[in-house]
Amino acid sequence: MGLSALPSPHETYPLLTTLSGRGGLSGRHLRLLLQQVFDRALLKMTAEGRSDDEIDNLRSASLHWLRHTSATFDAPFRDMKDLQADLRHNSLSTTQNTYYNSLDEQRAHSVKHLKFK
Repeated sequence: MGLSALPSPHETYPLLTTLSGRGGLSGRHLRLLLQQVFDRALLKMTAEGRSDDEIDNLRSASLHWLRHTSATFDAPFRDMKDLQADLRHNSLSTTQNTYYNSLDEQRAHSVKHLKFK
């Protein structure tokens, strides 16, 4: 394809393409591909004898679940407005209430368990 190892700041070439080479994938196609990955993982987990709880957790996974999980892990390291833009939230309060206020609650909870000498 003649692409560099890393994208340039104004890269327009899609990360994923169709088999015919058309740029980008539809949300529907991406969900289908992702579901196939989850289905294969479920088969492997079953073959490995994983617990029903683990299998049920993966069975409930979705593209939205991955988006939320990614944002949750990103939040402590990202500016709130940048994360809002990436998630395309209309309101900053949506991002704040979902990904940042919960971090404040976790921090407050962890401080309660500190032992002072």
